[in-house]
Amino acid sequence: MKKTSSVLSILLALLMVLNVTAFAAAGDLTLTSAKVGDADLEGATIPSGSVITLTFSNNVTDTSVFEANAAKIKVKNADGADVDSVTVSAGSDKAVINVDLGEIADGGYTLNLGKDISAKNTELTLGTKVSISFTVGSDSGEGNGNGNEGEETISLVSAKVGDTDLKGSKIPAGSEITMTFSNNVTDESVLANNISKIKVKTADDAAADATVSAGSDKAVFIVTLGSNLAKGDYKLTVGKDLTAKNGKKLGEKVEISFSVKGDGSGTGGGNNPLDVVSVKAGDAALEGAELEASGTIVITFSRGMTENQAANFEQIGIYNEKGEKVEGVTFTDFTKDSEGNTYTELTYNDLPGGSYTLKLGKDLKANNGNTLGEDATYSFTVAGAEKTFFEKVVDFFTDLYQKIKDFFAMIIDFFKQ
Repeated sequence: MKKTSSVLSILLALLMVLNVTAFAAAGDLTLTSAKVGDADLEGATIPSGSVITLTFSNNVTDTSVFEANAAKIKVKNADGADVDSVTVSAGSDKAVINVDLGEIADGGYTLNLGKDISAKNTELTLGTKVSISFTVGSDSGEGNGNGNEGEETISLVSAKVGDTDLKGSKIPAGSEITMTFSNNVTDESVLANNISKIKVKTADDAAADATVSAGSDKAVFIVTLGSNLAKGDYKLTVGKDLTAKNGKKLGEKVEISFSVKGDGSGTGGGNNPLDVVSVKAGDAALEGAELEASGTIVITFSRGMTENQAANFEQIGIYNEKGEKVEGVTFTDFTKDSEGNTYTELTYNDLPGGSYTLKLGKDLKANNGNTLGEDATYSFTVAGAEKTFFEKVVDFFTDLYQKIKDFFAMIIDFFKQ
């Protein structure tokens, strides 16, 4: 009786093995950060009119998904009511959504993201509702430049070169200064006025070579120093009438002193190092991606690369699992983008299914003479060609035969005991 019961258990196990089920697990879309300027939103106290920058792990602003995603982003007050002044817009990066609070009363608020926010491919969703609490509070100024005492003001949150505070620092010519404000200061309605209020001056108060442009975040300006700026002391000045989209002003003039090391070692950005800004296939990072057999990879560097273009292309290659360099890869000329970086588009064709590595050689050289310094590698895979119906049928019966064979071998072993 015991053996009969065991045989029935084995038969049941076989039926479960033979029940072939296709299953596709949905992936996860994640919220990477929620910030106002450089500060995390969670638990923060921010001014009315602030812009919240939401950064996700995937493209959430493609036209196929953005309208639906925007509808799932709400700001609620302490009573749970929606805040009508809030507007949601796509950022310059496909993975970024900006939430402009507009004129909003002081008090506690919650930013809610619906669980169905989805990536461009619509298979990846946030999965769970996200709620982030924050407070809106007023700041009193000492006047706003037009005689109205006590009117609320905006503030300069930070001025940095990379991760270093600008104040008192010694930086190369050609450096980029990132200025982050507490509110939206790059809206079209105020952009021209605000650019005119930001200047770089010498210690003698003479104008210095620098350009000012809007950053990818609405609260950010980028100040790029001239590549041939002379060694010496300088100051970044911001006029008191710099104005946010909501009409609030800086209220008082800001001056930040710093020094320039000198002319640098060549053109195109002084002694600034050469870095890889991003390596992408479409809108996603290349590392770990699964690509089609033919496509384009965009490689972006932090410095100009045009003077060494041919030699630089020799330093870039795709390698298969055996370490063999893939032939037939082509490049576009290095081109400067709106952020001041330089990119090339690498095109590959008809790669067989398998694993690959993109290698950027350590001797890649920028116009200023600086090199990458060490090799950079990025792994990705190429999906194999789709099997024909006949091949799928053969695979099914081959698998079925093996499972039946294994089952009867198990039965025979059982009765031998």
